[in-house]
This record gives sequence, structure tokens and C-alpha cells, in this order.
Amino acid sequence: MWAMIEAGLTADQMATALADNYDIAKETIRAEIQSFCGKLVDEDVLIASKVDTVADTAEFSDFRPKFEPASISKYDDLVDSFALDPPLVIGSI
Repeated sequence: MWAMIEAGLTADQMATALADNYDIAKETIRAEIQSFCGKLVDEDVLIASKVDTVADTAEFSDFRPKFEPASISKYDDLVDSFALDPPLVIGSI
């Protein structure tokens, strides 16, 4: 999905490309895409914009990894971050 977002595809274009390759209703996929992209916009990871041109979907015509609903993990404080990557302590201060 990241490649599709980077290519400038709309949620509808992404849903069409994915629905063509999976046995999942286009509306279901579109809802997942809109939910995921909405969360990214809320977290300022993605900026919504108006689309003036139609992106080329040809490179995604054979796109076939396993479909899984997109998810995002958010860490609000440093405690969670340190739990994933604890600081290296050498000697004493």
C-alpha cells in the first residue's frame, strides 16, 4: 500500500487494484484503506491533497501479496520507546 500511496493513487484506485487481485469486495478494501490513511493523516504521517491527475495503476496490476488490513502502532511516551530499544549504559556516571 505504501508504494500505491507514494505513486499518488486515490483510495478508490488502490481499492480497485487490490480487489482485482483478491477475493475481497472493493468496498471492504476501500473502507480499510480510508481508515488506515485517516489514522496516518491524524498523526501527521500523511498529508491529504486534492488529486488533479490520474495516477497510473499499471505497475500494480500483478500486485499479489497476502491481503491484511493495514495497522499502525503509536507510542506516546519514551517509556514505550525505551522498552523497544533500551539505552546502552556503559560504566557509571
